[in-house]
Amino acid sequence: MTGKRTFTDNMTKLAVYVSVGIGIGTALFLLIFRIPAIFCLAVGGGAFLLFAPILLLAFSFMTTRRVTCDWSMCEVTTKGKWRALGSKQFLWEEVTATKIVEQEHESIDESWNSVHLFVVVNGDEIELLRKQNMTNDFASLVATVNRVTPHLPYVWVQPKKANDLRVLQDGQYYCKVARSQA
Repeated sequence: MTGKRTFTDNMTKLAVYVSVGIGIGTALFLLIFRIPAIFCLAVGGGAFLLFAPILLLAFSFMTTRRVTCDWSMCEVTTKGKWRALGSKQFLWEEVTATKIVEQEHESIDESWNSVHLFVVVNGDEIELLRKQNMTNDFASLVATVNRVTPHLPYVWVQPKKANDLRVLQDGQYYCKVARSQA
């Protein structure tokens, strides 16, 4: 790793995806049932006026997590749209454990997974990043944490890389394996 790296967990992207999905879903629904254009405009306008304030309110409470790290230390800053929520700094040598938690979420018509990366520093569990979908940014941060914590007896790898290794903790997206084998 050369210099500082920054990783972000921006929930704003999720809000944009949900908004676009609602819009496309409404348009497809109206097109499938061949609703007259004037009625579509009225219903679409009404739906926009109904959902826009709700989405804006939800958007105003979303947080962004920024993780900035180099070889010696890491800073985790969490902020909302209106104010900063907190900042934590720690040295990598202070990390006593790392943890990846996979959670499955379900609603009436769909299910999805979220993955959370934590470090333990002086007994405090600090969340570094959470992802609703597995992105390269998340995988890159996991690789970075593995490299900068050589004092830990294990690393996290994706299951396809853990085939012949002794798995200490199994997971759908990441497995904990002994560092000596990785």
